[in-house]
Amino acid sequence: MVELGGNPFTSHIFNLFDATGDGTLTVDEFTAALEYFVQLDSEEEQYKFAFRIYDKDRDGFISSEELFAVLQTLLGSTYPDSQLEQVVYNTMSEFDRDGDSKLDLQEFKALLSRDDLQNKFSLNL
Repeated sequence: MVELGGNPFTSHIFNLFDATGDGTLTVDEFTAALEYFVQLDSEEEQYKFAFRIYDKDRDGFISSEELFAVLQTLLGSTYPDSQLEQVVYNTMSEFDRDGDSKLDLQEFKALLSRDDLQNKFSLNL
């Protein structure tokens, strides 16, 4: 099971499984969450799960705004917004291969597959 204590994504992970959006998990929603976490044994499934965390509006893409929000969540006030915006710009410039100003799953996987980033964005499952 994903370790949630102190995880800045706890509320978003919770919301992924709160299908009704009422702030609680029904028994069925909780069961679905447990079943989902059990299947995260392959690297592909872990990429898909990480993608779901970043894709807050669930449109199948990670926008610059979503990437910026994740960086803010991870780094808090450690860096000024202008620096985070530069990181987002550089990331999109390098990994948005089709130029649509958002990352699809394949582009996201390319980002996370970089040797220097692999450990920084990993999930401990």
